[in-house]
Amino acid sequence: MRKGREHDEQSEILISAGLLLLRLSGGGGLALILILNQPEGHNLFLTFSWRIWLLLCVSVCAFFVVCGILARLAAAISTAIWAFAALSELLAGNPWFVLPVRDCEFVFLFATLALAGPGEFSFEPWLKSVATRGRPW
Repeated sequence: MRKGREHDEQSEILISAGLLLLRLSGGGGLALILILNQPEGHNLFLTFSWRIWLLLCVSVCAFFVVCGILARLAAAISTAIWAFAALSELLAGNPWFVLPVRDCEFVFLFATLALAGPGEFSFEPWLKSVATRGRPW
């Protein structure tokens, strides 16, 4: 009987560690895209100024996903924005193997996090415990 409980606890820890890795890779990947795409895309926001709001929204959502605060909602919003980005790239006539593939990878990543949730290794369980106790320490 003990082996079953230990196995379940170990599985929960591994699942939470996997979700943490997904959350960190999603935020890290977005940060790398923003850092590496600056030289070629700096005039994009002058032409399409409304896209700055999408970029800001996706950045804030990625921060929430990485921290694990409101992770499901933030991941769902990020999924929708990345799906819009992939669709707009395809409608613009860009080759599917360049940008839409990257966008679709983020769609699947954030959709997985929206369905799975943040896991144990996030700030959300801590914030819930603080809210139920009524004091932060």
